[in-house]
Amino acid sequence: DQDAEDFEEKRNDMLKFVTKAYRDNRDFWTYVYKDLTDTLK
Repeated sequence: DQDAEDFEEKRNDMLKFVTKAYRDNRDFWTYVYKDLTDTLK
């Protein structure tokens, strides 16, 4: 909920988590990207 008091804090935590996950597991994110682009074709 963007109106929540801790929205910015939670958003920043999520971005840090996703960024670390991308760095740690690029094969997974490459698969996700390919799957999304194939789905959108």
